[in-house]
Amino acid sequence: MNLFLRLNGYLTTGLIIHSSTFGKNQTEIDTVAIRFPYHNQDDRVVDCSEYLQIPIGTIDIIISEVKSGKEPIQFNQSLRGDKNSIEKLVKWVGAFETNEIDSVVDALDGFFKPKTINTPENFNSYIIQTKNGKYSIRPIIFSLDRPLPKKNQTRFVSGQTILDFIWSCLRPDNERASCSTTYNYNMWGHSLLPIVQYFKNPKLNSAGNINDFYKYFNC
Repeated sequence: MNLFLRLNGYLTTGLIIHSSTFGKNQTEIDTVAIRFPYHNQDDRVVDCSEYLQIPIGTIDIIISEVKSGKEPIQFNQSLRGDKNSIEKLVKWVGAFETNEIDSVVDALDGFFKPKTINTPENFNSYIIQTKNGKYSIRPIIFSLDRPLPKKNQTRFVSGQTILDFIWSCLRPDNERASCSTTYNYNMWGHSLLPIVQYFKNPKLNSAGNINDFYKYFNC
């Protein structure tokens, strides 16, 4: 997930929401991702993912959670039913003034709660104009071992969507004059290196499916 977001121009991090109870935390955010509106990697000769529906002209903030195929497509209870956790998350992001926080928290609270009627057509997005810029905030579920969302399912990002996009970035059909795809892969860093090595494996002719990916990593 993080490599997918990074290749789409997002800065990513995990986040722990702390608790006042000794030995516990309120919740954990799998990934908070931020993308600025003038991101540009023309030399890579790959457009960003259309499926991700990246807004134009906003500082885009994605709050993401990973769910297995056996779990409901919804955020964990600590975000679905606890405005205090959401408020701590919004304050940590640090993009909004005190008088803006309540409206952001209320919007996210509504997005995090499950709905009876859903649509796979669009991700939920809260847009807010501040004196520091225009922001979009989007809670997005990643479910790697599910197919694309069906009618009346919440829109989420599937594993195949991620695999195919990363493949298009790291394994182009033709060499790019402006962007070499051969270099020291260690530069991706410890956490992303094994994933990059999967895609760079010369024995592969395609990204495969999520079961191929899991088998490679003995998952």
